[in-house]
Amino acid sequence: MQQAAFDQILNRAARKRALIPSISSGETNAYRLLDGEGDGVPGLCIDVYAGHWLVQTRDIPFPDSLRDRLPDGCLSVWWKALTNEESQRDAPIWIAGAGQTSVTGLENGIVYLIDFASGYSQGIFLDQRDNRAWLRRVCDPGDRVLNLFAYTCAFSVAAGMANAATTSVDLSANYLDWGRRNFAQNAIPCDDGSGHRFFAWDTFDFLKMAKRKGERYQFIVCDPPTFSRNKSGKVFRVEKDYGNLIARCAEVLAPGGVILCSTNHRVLTPWKFEEMVRFGVNEAGAQVVSLVFNEMPDDFTGEAYLKSVRVEID
Repeated sequence: MQQAAFDQILNRAARKRALIPSISSGETNAYRLLDGEGDGVPGLCIDVYAGHWLVQTRDIPFPDSLRDRLPDGCLSVWWKALTNEESQRDAPIWIAGAGQTSVTGLENGIVYLIDFASGYSQGIFLDQRDNRAWLRRVCDPGDRVLNLFAYTCAFSVAAGMANAATTSVDLSANYLDWGRRNFAQNAIPCDDGSGHRFFAWDTFDFLKMAKRKGERYQFIVCDPPTFSRNKSGKVFRVEKDYGNLIARCAEVLAPGGVILCSTNHRVLTPWKFEEMVRFGVNEAGAQVVSLVFNEMPDDFTGEAYLKSVRVEID
């Protein structure tokens, strides 16, 4: 693609993102600038983190238009080539600019730590921005929020900004430590007695323990990877096990509570995902009061691959 044509595409995409209130106000500087086919460039996505660009290509070469110069406002360019699941675990390659691996990004005024050398994800899933904003908005002080498969605890920090009490569960102690640093970046105490807990546990083991102890949560965030294996070798697959996971969540949900059910599994259709969620709720002997599908953020203009449902349970 010629330089002039590529610049035109970038400028058009930037004007679209400038219409998003939190981006135009400066409260968000971590977002998707270019979203493949949705912006007229199949196979090419660009995520921006405080001026640092992560270029992701799928089965196409790196765009030469970004190799020789930095666009206005771009501090550095990193490249991640996505061709299959195995390659997605590779860390991005630095191409040009400042080349610093660690930066901080803003999302709706919340600070998150970003690391370009961390592998598959840089510390935050940008497509969940609106869901995190929703959780922060609906939480009341003292509400108990359970964040499963918490990764770097972005949802927990959003809830913590509303003075909710959070419990973050993830197999990786390293990611939970990253989450603690995210809390610290936002001046939220998360030491013992702060109301914020961290468990480097298998999610199913935690839910079993929570049920046994009679723990109840007003909100549960359930956004597992499409495939995972715990330390004992047990495999979790979204298409096979998600319904059972929701059943276990429903058992520790407070009356009138809400589960945010989410998956980025591209093969699952929305209706199939809803069927799995309803099956899980029914299996737990509960009833769905309301079920609402969330749309993806406005900067994700391409495939609506993320399925997320807010389900209120009685």
